[in-house]
Amino acid sequence: MFDLAGIGKERLHLEWISSAEAQRFADVASNVVESVKALGPLDREALEMAFTACQMALDSDTLRWLVGKEVKITSSGDVYGRTWSVKKYESLLDDLLEREFHKNLIYLAVKGGCPSVRDISKRIGLDLKRISSPIWRRPTGSNFRVWRIVNPYLLHWRHFRLLKFTFL
Repeated sequence: MFDLAGIGKERLHLEWISSAEAQRFADVASNVVESVKALGPLDREALEMAFTACQMALDSDTLRWLVGKEVKITSSGDVYGRTWSVKKYESLLDDLLEREFHKNLIYLAVKGGCPSVRDISKRIGLDLKRISSPIWRRPTGSNFRVWRIVNPYLLHWRHFRLLKFTFL
């Protein structure tokens, strides 16, 4: 998630340390401080939309549901009787997390006033296909245009009916 948001996974340090390991704690803390200083300051303003998109992705009901089912699906299988390896399941989670993050970035860009796919692309840094493909899930030849966004729905300009703004 840190890499997706442009923060960099090098800024996250996890270490299991016992309360009896004072010297180890001091060494780890020193290494973390040196590492973060070498990376330089984090530009919070430039990453504000990415932070918000991360939070929205992590709060996603779909992601939370899937995380909650990991042990059952990897040990007993899914409802169809298929067993999933932990690696395959984690790959699915990573893909879902990336889709949720990008969906939320697109949503925030549109909400922030980006009127076109090109403007969204410039604002969030994704290529045009990665933006337009999930938004326009439609048969070839159909012409849709975003008229107005209503949280979290898109309103079709021609028929004025609500189209759910999801990527699943």
